[in-house]
Amino acid sequence: MDCIYLVRPREAAMEKVEPVLLEALGFTEPSDLEQWILSNMEVLGENLLALTNQFSQFEVRKRKVDILALDANGKLVVVELKLHAEGSFADLQAVYYAAMCSTMKMGMAVDALSRFRGISREAAADQIRGFLRVEQLPELDSKPRIILAANSFDDQELTGAVLWLRSFNVDATCVELTPYKLPDYNRLVLVPRVIIPPPEAKNYMARVSAKESSMDSGEPVELAQLREAIAHAYEENPARFGLDRSHGFLGVSTPEGAVFYEWVVRKRPRQVDVGVYFTWMGDAQRNQDFIKHLAEHEAEIRAGTQWTYNAGQGGYNGIWTYARFCFPYDTEFPSLDRAAEYASAMTTLIERTWPLIEAHLQKEKGKV
Repeated sequence: MDCIYLVRPREAAMEKVEPVLLEALGFTEPSDLEQWILSNMEVLGENLLALTNQFSQFEVRKRKVDILALDANGKLVVVELKLHAEGSFADLQAVYYAAMCSTMKMGMAVDALSRFRGISREAAADQIRGFLRVEQLPELDSKPRIILAANSFDDQELTGAVLWLRSFNVDATCVELTPYKLPDYNRLVLVPRVIIPPPEAKNYMARVSAKESSMDSGEPVELAQLREAIAHAYEENPARFGLDRSHGFLGVSTPEGAVFYEWVVRKRPRQVDVGVYFTWMGDAQRNQDFIKHLAEHEAEIRAGTQWTYNAGQGGYNGIWTYARFCFPYDTEFPSLDRAAEYASAMTTLIERTWPLIEAHLQKEKGKV
């Protein structure tokens, strides 16, 4: 395990903080990890919506999924927690749970969230629509993802099994959660680290498996190739923000998590959208305020371009809002020849909207 250092800048001093095991701190059950993660799902390395915990709607009632969640693409995620992975057979448990959850329908996910949050079924459906940024709830597919999270992953057999599963396009991830106890403080620093897939190999693996994954998911190879071409064109030019290619998503993440940029290929109508999206959950007015702010500068955003531009709200009751350039196409799939244009449009959109967004964020802070 790596060490971290506590710095006291004014004293020009730096103190080494050693990692500790959860057992040494008096924690003996994965349920402690469960509650921490439920309080902030992003500790698992991405934005997830927790549907429920200790999910047990199986024929064998003693078996329970620690956390059941949805990712940003509407994929079901089975989260299995262990204090230590060694000898836990967490991989086998997670595969069993994923198989059992593979027949779940979206209605069951809505019911689970309704019970978990103590809210109405309609409110739960609204939360999921807002999280997924859709107007209609999609159906769940039959391939849930797997996330294994533990204090440590010292079991080479387990990690080897996870890598083997990934070779068959099973989306399995291992997240190591290392606690550090600060001296003279009663709080911990919890450092998450995705060890599988290795961060340095993530983009390479995404490129290598683009064709296979698109075929397995039913997505046409042409669309996977288009995403690769857009990504390549975008990365060739200096850009304010880097690409976010997590789990089939192709977009650009910003320092403000509820604001992101994304390329979207639409079948109805046939067009490619290059847009910025505002997704403050449960705060439709704030989403509207940002779009209103951009509307005041529409002429600046569109200046010198021939691209169609529009802005508006999506989701239920404006759960999310957007501003985007639109590129119609009249063939079955958008042409790869336009990938550079889509990448250029994204760079233009970011350059012209992000300073406006930053200014509005600062204005909000000034009101607090």
